[in-house]
Amino acid sequence: MKKLLYIVGGLVVVVVVAIVALITLVNPNQFKPLIVDQFESNTGMTITLEGDINWRFFPSLGLSIDKMYIDNPADFSDRKLLSVDKVGVGVQVLPLLDKQLFVEQVELANASFSLETLNDGRTNLDAFTATNDESASEATDNEESVESPAPSEPQSSDTPWTIEVAGVSITDSQLQVTDAQAGTNLFLENFNLTLTEFGFDKWSQLALSVEGTHNNQQFSASLDTGLWLDAELASPQLKAFSLTSTYRDPSVEVSPLTLTIDQFELNQWAPVALESTLTSGGNTVKVELGLELLLEDDLSQYQLRNISMASNVNGEGVSISNFDMSMPTFGYDVANPVSISLKGSASDVSFDNQLSMQLWIDEANSAIKFDSLSLTSTLQGDTLPYSPMNMSWQGGIDYDVNGSQSTVTFAPLSIDEMVFNGHVAADISQAVPNITYLLTSDNVDLDAFMAKGESAESAATQDTAQSSSDEEQDATEVVTQEPDLSALSQVNVAGRTEFGRFKASNILMTNLKTDIAITDGVAKVKSITAALYKGSLKLNATLNAQQATPTYRGDVALTKVQAKPLLVAVADTDLIEGLATTTTTFSGSSLIPDNLMKNLIGVANVSFTDGAINGINLAQIIRDNYAKIKGQSSAHQSEVKKTDFSALSGEFKFDKGNVTTDDFAMQSPLLRVTAQGQANYIQQNIDALTKVSIVGTLEGQGGDDINDLKDLTIPLSIRGPWSDPKFGLDFAALQAQELERNKAKLEEKAKKEAERGLKKLLGDKAEDDEVKKLSDKLLKGLFN
Repeated sequence: MKKLLYIVGGLVVVVVVAIVALITLVNPNQFKPLIVDQFESNTGMTITLEGDINWRFFPSLGLSIDKMYIDNPADFSDRKLLSVDKVGVGVQVLPLLDKQLFVEQVELANASFSLETLNDGRTNLDAFTATNDESASEATDNEESVESPAPSEPQSSDTPWTIEVAGVSITDSQLQVTDAQAGTNLFLENFNLTLTEFGFDKWSQLALSVEGTHNNQQFSASLDTGLWLDAELASPQLKAFSLTSTYRDPSVEVSPLTLTIDQFELNQWAPVALESTLTSGGNTVKVELGLELLLEDDLSQYQLRNISMASNVNGEGVSISNFDMSMPTFGYDVANPVSISLKGSASDVSFDNQLSMQLWIDEANSAIKFDSLSLTSTLQGDTLPYSPMNMSWQGGIDYDVNGSQSTVTFAPLSIDEMVFNGHVAADISQAVPNITYLLTSDNVDLDAFMAKGESAESAATQDTAQSSSDEEQDATEVVTQEPDLSALSQVNVAGRTEFGRFKASNILMTNLKTDIAITDGVAKVKSITAALYKGSLKLNATLNAQQATPTYRGDVALTKVQAKPLLVAVADTDLIEGLATTTTTFSGSSLIPDNLMKNLIGVANVSFTDGAINGINLAQIIRDNYAKIKGQSSAHQSEVKKTDFSALSGEFKFDKGNVTTDDFAMQSPLLRVTAQGQANYIQQNIDALTKVSIVGTLEGQGGDDINDLKDLTIPLSIRGPWSDPKFGLDFAALQAQELERNKAKLEEKAKKEAERGLKKLLGDKAEDDEVKKLSDKLLKGLFN
């Protein structure tokens, strides 16, 4: 026991003697000129070490400096490039005897570093780069000027010191990065870094934390991990890796984001987990991501597998209760299976989506494909046209990253009974994206689509709805601004649709084909063609939105279309029957509802064959008014209001609300009708004069009682609102015709009676030409 005490006591004496010898024989302030000279020679900048360099004995043997700083060059806003309130250096003792400074740990407290870029591009670090370049140039010049090595001299007794640093610890420090050219400002504060028990081929612990701002963004991060480095830095390892970060800007807040890795080693699969909560616009998104990562030795290749992600969203009008994604494997240049499940609700519509696909990405990340894409979706909600609504999509998506081009295919896209095929391609490499499309379907019935979910309402509900509708009508805001058509100048579109059967707003068309293009704010319907009620439709139109007030023009042609079913479908009226052939050209400006009709200009040429005008019986009107002339009453009040015709034609000019015609004509075996006049489709009234000629018997359309009007032209006026037009005869004109016709009849009758009397009186001499001339002269004088 006594020997042990002697040994321990001896060791203590040796340590005390060594420390006393160190303090006595080694003056740490002799390092100050060395540090200053080496820094200034290597950087060309000034470093200041305030106070003395002192020995410290706790927590380890080392040196400390209370204050040091590096001055900024001129013209920079901050006077100091770097300032440190306290510097501590832990060293090994024995190498000091050989003038070797082995630094075990450098500790910086309250360090402040400022990096600044001026408007002209200069930075306060240019001095480092310039000095290093000059030093390298001088060294090269010196090497070239040396002709032979200088003879070796015995080493001076004043051998220079060598310095090596093993690690650094930084606490409560900050970094300011200001770029006047870019207008950005990055500020890091409360920067702390500790590396404990650092050494090669052994585990050490690394911890880092920082807070900062970048312009109007705020963020923080903290990291804690076990670290293993081999001497060649070839096989780094991590364990218990944990990164926690927060982020905030005026629109988004991420708090917190946590990334954890249990164990990481090159060429080994490492499990990675990420959790985060994001808040934006009143919506909160929670995300959980898990995967396995394999990083190869050269750090250029990596693999992923067992990728899974779960998320939920809660916010104003949006709720995603379940989002699950799984990807068993991921690799470049191979198809990676992906499945996604998404359930939730938005804007009072709930959805349940299931998606599966094959994800393919090339190794250069220049092309992305979603092949064998299969999406099924069920939508439910009162705001839908009907509920539930079932959708499915089979197809794919190709995206060329370098060319900024993508293609979406539908093979097919189904919305319940409606099935579509085709594709949409987008090129976004230009300032104005280009979109092309092709969409086909055998049957598109929008009426059935909209009406599928309708249900009958009770009478009380209808009354309430009618009352509300009336109130809403009274309070309807008058639209006085043009619609926003700026989107037409922000994208170029060209595409076609082909529908075997198409129904909308009760109009049924077959073999419908459209060709539409949008370029530089001008939308062109190049062609719309369709079979329409046993006839055909052809239309083209242009909408120009390059001006503040848009303009439009177009042409519409109908060929041998059955008029009655078309009018019933369009306007719920059967005013005209027959086969219609029309050509219409139109133009105008403004899309404000009130201005749309006011500014409309055009011409319509109309031709109908083998039809009828319903609601008007011209024979009935003529008979009734003729009976009034004769002081009689009509005996056919129950007759059907219908006027048949074999042909009807006319040219109608419409100009800012008024429609005029000068050559309207209608023909039938019984009647000939011409008309001229005008109608106002804004005020919805008419003022026209028709002329009706009776060319055949009115049996069945008026009776024998007015057949004596045959060969008369009857003027019939039509005036008043469309809903209740008034018909009337021009009696003065009719009476003038009647007098003229009666005069001719009396003259003919008198002539015959005169000839008969002369024959009895004169016998054969009555046939003499002179006698006849004298007789005609006497009769003309009588009636004139």
